[in-house]
Amino acid sequence: ACYTFPPLKNFPFIFGSAKERINFGKLFNLIPEIIANRDKRITTGELNRFVSEVIGRTPPNAKRGKAVKIYYGTQAESTPPTFIFFVNQPSFIEDGYVRYLEKSIRSFFGCFEGTPIRIFFKMRGSKQKES
Repeated sequence: ACYTFPPLKNFPFIFGSAKERINFGKLFNLIPEIIANRDKRITTGELNRFVSEVIGRTPPNAKRGKAVKIYYGTQAESTPPTFIFFVNQPSFIEDGYVRYLEKSIRSFFGCFEGTPIRIFFKMRGSKQKES
């Protein structure tokens, strides 16, 4: 069987040895930072600035001649950070654009290292696409 792993670029690696007691300090210093990243909250206002600035510059690709419009976003949960973006056509959002959004969220807000991010797309009629 072939298994794929999610990209680990945003997850810190610390090489060490329990036997030799190497890098224990680094590991235990990093744990509170990762917990804080996992609990980080982004206000709806900040997320809507992200929608305006980042998504406004690079909107999702149109599909079947219909433009995909992301109206606004909100952080529904933390632990792990979960974002919902309200759009006109959730089923038209492609996986590549979801990866772009995750990378952009991490870059724009400068946080979330060491924690996964969940992104959902929802239409006002409550259809939802999970990524």
